[in-house]
Amino acid sequence: KHPSRGPSAYLVGKVFDETGDRLTPSKSKKSSGRVIRYYYSNRLISGGADPTGWRLRADMLEQLLSEIVGTRLSEALSQFRLAPQIKPHELNKAKERLEKLDTKAMLDLIARVDLSETEASLQLNVEKVAALVQISNNKLDLECLRVEEPIVLRKRTNGPKLTWVGYKREPNHALIRAIVTAQAWVDEIKAGRSMSDIMQAHQIPEGMIWKRIRLAFLSPKLLQAIVEGTTNRDLSIKMLTKHDLPVEWSEQEALFLG
Repeated sequence: KHPSRGPSAYLVGKVFDETGDRLTPSKSKKSSGRVIRYYYSNRLISGGADPTGWRLRADMLEQLLSEIVGTRLSEALSQFRLAPQIKPHELNKAKERLEKLDTKAMLDLIARVDLSETEASLQLNVEKVAALVQISNNKLDLECLRVEEPIVLRKRTNGPKLTWVGYKREPNHALIRAIVTAQAWVDEIKAGRSMSDIMQAHQIPEGMIWKRIRLAFLSPKLLQAIVEGTTNRDLSIKMLTKHDLPVEWSEQEALFLG
């Protein structure tokens, strides 16, 4: 039985492997009941096993491509390469709009992606980028809409991992502070203080404290990577306090460290 198609495949019809085969979205359910989304080379679904076929976790691929698009468009805007005639105040507004895009909206700017084991080649959609910047198509430098980035594909027992070679992260200091705060709350609870006392003392809404306290239970390896800025994606407080964050340290590490 083949996996069924995922409910929210943001890159459907856009991604191709090095043979030109389209990557098809799908999902599978683990024994724990957790649903994992993937992108498969189409030949794996239509023709069965093939050692050259790709099978990538959807969240990993979507996050990587979203980071590439956001970073490179921001750079091209700031350097007046994407829209050479844009006025400074218009540029600032365009950058603000870009920064507010979520993963789905960022991936919507992509027209096509070609993947190999060493490179991700992206073609961005002219009309959609022009609409984001709010200028006419003919005022965009189309060279900036063709993005080629070095990547590394590592094949592992728990599935392949893609890494963007050209991207250097800085530690997320706001996230680090939030983790330290969550650990302090747990220490207070262990010392016998009630949750309501902690909320009152720190003037924290109940919804926030229940979400943020999850940060105190991250894997030690993941904590070290966050401090060093070496996770395989840009982690945020919002991402790490979502209800579907794995409780098991091994699952956290597989998702964020690879």
